[in-house]
Amino acid sequence: MPRSTIIGDMIAYRGERMATSDDLRVPLSMAHGVYYERMKDLGFDNTDPAVIGKRIDALGLTNIFSQKLV
Repeated sequence: MPRSTIIGDMIAYRGERMATSDDLRVPLSMAHGVYYERMKDLGFDNTDPAVIGKRIDALGLTNIFSQKLV
């Protein structure tokens, strides 16, 4: 998933923290804390389905999780 999605950014961010941080005990939550602050900075804290849908559609990822991989 691209970093322009929350899930893609969260995965990449965790990977970066694993490579550079000794303190991996800090949980990453979309509801509060370190990652929530990052979400706000990136403009990902919007919960409006229409706004989220437009962003995902623009990336060509609409219904991506319902597609078969094989």
